[in-house]
Amino acid sequence: MRLQVIKDLWLKSDLFAWSAPHYMKADGSISNTGGAFDLNAGLEFKITKNINLWTQFNNVFNKEYQRWNQYPVYGFNFVGGIVFSFDQKN
Repeated sequence: MRLQVIKDLWLKSDLFAWSAPHYMKADGSISNTGGAFDLNAGLEFKITKNINLWTQFNNVFNKEYQRWNQYPVYGFNFVGGIVFSFDQKN
């Protein structure tokens, strides 16, 4: 979802849902890792025509799960940055 809150500010959100992926154990039996939901949220702010600031908050509820067997996801984390766009035509 991407929603424009005010003129130059956008709210972004992602919801990912996984069913329980299957894997094979060393003894040949089949098991699964369990399903999961993962909510992410972010903001993007347009400073000028060519410059945007953004931040993204991932795994907001700090859910511990494995996307694949023995590969756990990160807990709550965030990233941010600056986007500079060249040659904007309006």
